[in-house]
Amino acid sequence: LGISSSHAPPQDQRGKKTKPEPTEEELAGHLYRQALAAVVERLPQGLEEFALKCEHCDGVDDDDLKALGNAMPSSLRKLTLALKSCKGFSDTGMKALAAGLPKSLESFSLDISATMTIGEPSAVALAKHLPESLDYLFMSFYP
Repeated sequence: LGISSSHAPPQDQRGKKTKPEPTEEELAGHLYRQALAAVVERLPQGLEEFALKCEHCDGVDDDDLKALGNAMPSSLRKLTLALKSCKGFSDTGMKALAAGLPKSLESFSLDISATMTIGEPSAVALAKHLPESLDYLFMSFYP
């Protein structure tokens, strides 16, 4: 017995090619990006503590990290970012985030373990932009 399958693109009733339905992962990634964008756009200027946990989310990309870096209020004292196992961003996004770290920051926790899309340029940028006011630092890069 032989079994064959066709992986041709889906077609509508008239035979025109249509886009395949998005996967659950693609939909979840899109929702994460929308939620993150909404939060980042509304960060209050007097904010002193901010924590974001967005693990296993490939929808967060370089533009999102750049937006977060640009939106961090100068009053921020404590920042906790858990981006473990996210694969949607690269060194470009991490460098933009690092450049946006406020000088008032006293505590910084960053978990990007199991995120294999970044490397040494991210670590160098983070080290370069760590504020002198920092009292606590936690970084996790690898599993």
